[in-house]
Amino acid sequence: MRKEPLPLSPAQQDRFNKFGAKPRQLFRWLARAKLRPNVLSFAWKLLHHRLYLHTVDTCPFCDEQKPNTEHVFNNCPTLLHTHTATLISTTPTIHHQNTRALFTCWAIWKVMWAIVYQGPRPNDVIVKMIQSVVREETQRIMLATQ
Repeated sequence: MRKEPLPLSPAQQDRFNKFGAKPRQLFRWLARAKLRPNVLSFAWKLLHHRLYLHTVDTCPFCDEQKPNTEHVFNNCPTLLHTHTATLISTTPTIHHQNTRALFTCWAIWKVMWAIVYQGPRPNDVIVKMIQSVVREETQRIMLATQ
């Protein structure tokens, strides 16, 4: 029996091409990464657009539009500056781009639901919350790989 990767849908192929990602390497990395099960589950759902954002009426960060994956993780005006600030200031010890990106998305996801259930927060608090989650996950993965 010959091993062949599952074909990507045209939408998946477009998304991977847009960001210059290599799907086989990305999924191989996910399978080998020493991540917590809830982070792995989130990564799978994110890559397959199964985050069920339809349960939220408007984006909790900008309160402008109904959120979708593209908006929350790439285009939300409130979070546009957060990606760069978070990646630069909180992960100096992790050199793997996938890990940093996944931890930033995971942090955005966690903070988004905190805002949904606990109420709005000022932008500087949102940035600090995201940085805190990224820092915690960075420490966990560093401990897991020692």
